[in-house]
Amino acid sequence: MAAMELAPYELQLVLDECVLVDALAQAQAVPQTHSANGITNGSTSGHPTPAPFQGLLSQLVSGSPSRQPSPSTQSSPRPSAPPSPAPSLSSQGLIAAAASDGPSLYLGTPTSHVLHLSLSSSPTPTLSASRMLSPPHRVVSLVPLPPIQRLLALTSDGVLHVLALGTLVQVPVPPLRGVVSVLLDEQRTDGSVRVDERGEVELCIVRRKGVAIVKLGARLSIVSEIPLPSPPLLARRRGTALCLADSETYNLVDLAEARMFPLLPISQAPPEPNAPPPRAHVAVVDGDEFLITSATGPNATLGFFISAEGEPVRGTLEWPGAVRSLVLSGSNTFALLSDGSIHIHSIVDQSLIHILPSSSSPAPHALVALPSLLSFTPPPPTALQPVSIPLFPSTSPPAPTPIPRSTPPAPQPPSEAALLVLTASSVLTLLPPTPLTLCTSLLTTRQFPAALSLLSSLPPSDPATPYLNLLAALHILPHTLFADAGALFSRAHADVRILIRLFPEIAEGLLHPEESITLPCGAVDAAHALSKTNIDELVLSNLSKNYAPHIEPSVEDAQVTADLRASLVRTAREMLRDVLQRERRRRRRRRVETDLDVGLDMVIDTALTILLAESGDPSALTDLLSGSGAAQNSVLLPSAEPHLLRYGRYAALARLYASHGAEERALELWTRLADGEWFDLDAPDPMGEVLCTLERSRDAHVVLRFGIWLVARDREAAMRLFLEQDPKTRIHFDEAEVLARLGEADKQAEETYLEHLVLQKRRNDPALHTKLVLRLLDHLLLLLESEEVQSSFRETALEYSEHRATTPFPVFLASHAPSAPHISLRNKLILFLQSSTSYDFDAVRARIDSAELLAFEKAILNGKLSSHRAALHLLVHDVHDPVSAQGYCATGEVVPLRVAQSVAAQAALPAVWTTAGRKARRGGGGGAGAGLADGTRKALLKLLLELYMERGDEFREETAALLDAQAVHIDMIETLDRLPSSFPLAPLTPFIGRSLRRALHVRHDRTILKHLAASENLMRTEEAWLAARDAGAVIEERADGAEGERVEYFDEGVDGGVVEEKEKNGLGGWDEGEGGGEDVGADGDDEEDGLR
Repeated sequence: MAAMELAPYELQLVLDECVLVDALAQAQAVPQTHSANGITNGSTSGHPTPAPFQGLLSQLVSGSPSRQPSPSTQSSPRPSAPPSPAPSLSSQGLIAAAASDGPSLYLGTPTSHVLHLSLSSSPTPTLSASRMLSPPHRVVSLVPLPPIQRLLALTSDGVLHVLALGTLVQVPVPPLRGVVSVLLDEQRTDGSVRVDERGEVELCIVRRKGVAIVKLGARLSIVSEIPLPSPPLLARRRGTALCLADSETYNLVDLAEARMFPLLPISQAPPEPNAPPPRAHVAVVDGDEFLITSATGPNATLGFFISAEGEPVRGTLEWPGAVRSLVLSGSNTFALLSDGSIHIHSIVDQSLIHILPSSSSPAPHALVALPSLLSFTPPPPTALQPVSIPLFPSTSPPAPTPIPRSTPPAPQPPSEAALLVLTASSVLTLLPPTPLTLCTSLLTTRQFPAALSLLSSLPPSDPATPYLNLLAALHILPHTLFADAGALFSRAHADVRILIRLFPEIAEGLLHPEESITLPCGAVDAAHALSKTNIDELVLSNLSKNYAPHIEPSVEDAQVTADLRASLVRTAREMLRDVLQRERRRRRRRRVETDLDVGLDMVIDTALTILLAESGDPSALTDLLSGSGAAQNSVLLPSAEPHLLRYGRYAALARLYASHGAEERALELWTRLADGEWFDLDAPDPMGEVLCTLERSRDAHVVLRFGIWLVARDREAAMRLFLEQDPKTRIHFDEAEVLARLGEADKQAEETYLEHLVLQKRRNDPALHTKLVLRLLDHLLLLLESEEVQSSFRETALEYSEHRATTPFPVFLASHAPSAPHISLRNKLILFLQSSTSYDFDAVRARIDSAELLAFEKAILNGKLSSHRAALHLLVHDVHDPVSAQGYCATGEVVPLRVAQSVAAQAALPAVWTTAGRKARRGGGGGAGAGLADGTRKALLKLLLELYMERGDEFREETAALLDAQAVHIDMIETLDRLPSSFPLAPLTPFIGRSLRRALHVRHDRTILKHLAASENLMRTEEAWLAARDAGAVIEERADGAEGERVEYFDEGVDGGVVEEKEKNGLGGWDEGEGGGEDVGADGDDEEDGLR
């Protein structure tokens, strides 16, 4: 693709300054010894950097504020090496030469150190071995020979050292002096070194006076030598051809025939004063060719391809400056120019492929071609390092603060280098660009389609993918590619506040000026470029670039661009809305796994609420504000409220209030919508929302306030709030206040609540009971004003009295017309008058006295007031209800519990009407004899008989039935005396027979009890006599003048024989009449009891 032609190579860091300085410090800290041949030996054990070397490092990296030498280190001499003149270290840097055998990197320093670094064992390079050569001179060349495990190190004084490959131990081969360069035969295209059958390697050593062919194995031996007319500067060998350069000319040497002829001058331009002479460069090209350079001017250099016979081949290469270093790798040439740029040409067609500008500091100073590929693990890209910057920076650019990674960065895949780029303090290589650098380059050059295409092909698991998505979004956003920018931003999972700050009306009050954001280091500049603008300015700037000055009168004022501007801003807001929705879903999914920033959730939800309110999407807004659990919203109410009111999103605002616990404010909105004061299409049923909110509320004040509002609109639903509550979540109301407020709003609702308090909650407050009774009574009296109701009650009473019903009057009334309102109301009044004991009886009787049709109710009240005669008189003579009268005599209640339950069943009334105010009795039941003492019951029955007999024969049947039923409680003699002489005997026969049989039974029962007692008495007397007999004999003597004799008791078992003295009286003091005789009054008592 075009992007690959634009940047086929990029610089990749192999070894940075920090690692190199640490390696040098370890090398310098090794204890130094001198071997017999004068070479300094050491190991690789790590020690702190000594003071002399700290000064040396400070000199090497002079100008760096982080490594300033201390006074003590500047004055400390170096004891391990003799002083010798050396070039300026600050100008030559830390690296002078480099080589590789594949897995390892060997470096030579200006301080005569040779370092062995392992790059493939771990992401961080480690120092495996080090060697300091003596005498100390700059290491200018390193040649590894892997087949024989040797490393050749050439220093600037022309001494060639032979070291063991890997350990850097000096081998027993004497150093060679006067060496200019060491050449391998570069005829082998794979870069390998040929070894003969003796295990030796053939080398070509170029010296100041000639060229020597040598063999290196266990020892160094010279095969042949060819003298040279002038000292060479550099050379390259391919087979038997040797191309070397002296101070002025390139020469070609035939090693087989030992002859040399000149080729081309190093410089074809006249020398310039005070200018350094051009450098000579020779490179070996596949196919028995050499590439040499020749300066043609101060800013021009040509490259010529020369065959092994000295003939020019191919074309020429051109460079716009002096070449500092030249190497070949594959089918390309790499030339480092004096300005630090690297020019890449194709050998095939001599075309310029790419120019890498100088981007590293310090600039490169040498290129090194590696015969075998160097395997290394590149360090993590610094662009991915997370940093923190102010959300609204006040400086330009902001100073990022690195953030420690919670997890180590993902290891980079291993890379292989074919050539090295050396700088003063680091080692780099040229590699094909990674997606990270390629995409960055495409975005920088605004090749957005190519960049987006590349991004779409990257796997999401790549650590660089989120960063590149963010970088692409930040780059294309100013070009109004909002849809693509939003999709990229979501894939980057970046901090959405970067986008929100572009919308001032949303960010105001939502984002704090002191906030900071976290983003990759490489995106800091792009993010900062957007921090001082807003979306409207971005759109206007883009329109100005595209249309100004062709639009009249201006881009800002023209209608066409104004419409386009509004459309683009609208698209940008839609982009932000989509990004926020995607980010919110992602964070909600991860909330159960990780503890995310709740503050950012608030920002997202609030900004999204504002955008949805503006867009008019009620369903999405409802989903956002109505969520629960992990989907519950985190909207900041003060920030979102003005926008929701501005756009008329009253229903959404009410839901937001409810989700934040502001139920009262939510209900205020719903009630306004229900009353038609406001209108919102998103609120189809505001009344239902009011009811749902009140049902969920646990605030008594809120429920009371809006429950009263609801009474006037839906009484049944409103009363459910006060009457039907879950016992686990019950609200405790001020019942008096609720009753008063309901009375002001709706009398029927008040009555319903009053019945609930008294009947369901069983409140025994006299005021409540009195109020309920009076309310029922007032309603009934109001109905009695109707002739129809009066006629109905009269007909019912007449029908009951004529048929002499065997059921109580309330039961008959309930079965007569239970569904009629006046009948149902009277049933309630009867039941409550009887069951309650807490109302004001006098107040109720005063209200009911004027109602002649309510005789039964009056009887209940008289019974409550213990006016037994009045109660029974009403029941007997006015209501004609002997059943209730007899029940009253038996239980003390005009409507006993069993009768009340029957009435409630007939009238379809709740059972609570029968039990309000009643106290539960043990064993349950409320039948005859359950509540009155025998004396009271007998008195009431006697009174009832009197009332029956006041009417003569009218209540003959009732009298007979009463006597038959209550015979056990009625005195027969007294009753017979009071009956009129005209009362027939036949109805009394059962009563008299029962009474006589009961009297006989009682007499026999008492006789049995008397004889049982006599038997018990005899048994106890016998037991006492036996005890006295066992006490011993008695001797009695009567004293003179005494009525009795003194008695002494003897007992052989007692010392002295005398036990006790007593007065003899008759037979030992026993009364003959004790325990004897018979109760003569028993028969008389029995007879008397029998008459009673």
